[in-house]
Amino acid sequence: MIRVAYVSALYIYPIKACRGIRVSEWRVAARGFDADRRWMIADLAGNFVTQRELPALSQVETSLLGGSLRVAAPGQPTLEIPRAYESGASRSVQVWQDQVSSTVHAEGSAWFSRFLGAPHELVYMPDAALRQVN
Repeated sequence: MIRVAYVSALYIYPIKACRGIRVSEWRVAARGFDADRRWMIADLAGNFVTQRELPALSQVETSLLGGSLRVAAPGQPTLEIPRAYESGASRSVQVWQDQVSSTVHAEGSAWFSRFLGAPHELVYMPDAALRQVN
């Protein structure tokens, strides 16, 4: 028996754990959907955080504008960062059972720390950082 599956909605998440962006079609690159989950927020212990730990992340909206990523949240000024960022300080982040190399975005880290009311880092997984997924 052949089963047929349909895609009823497609979302990308430029920042892991923040609101997604609904798209009608999207480019697939070697590591998955283009611009999907390349950014994430880490606590100071180096663990990535999710909406389970920090429900306020569900209020963070993202939008892609050419080579930029715009980030907005209630009570915060809009943050605009590059879509890709590989020049920050190096940081190892724990993502589930994996250690992932990343680069820290200082301005984005300050923005998220203010919004979340505690120190956090906004980090980017550069092209050289590969994480196997099931």
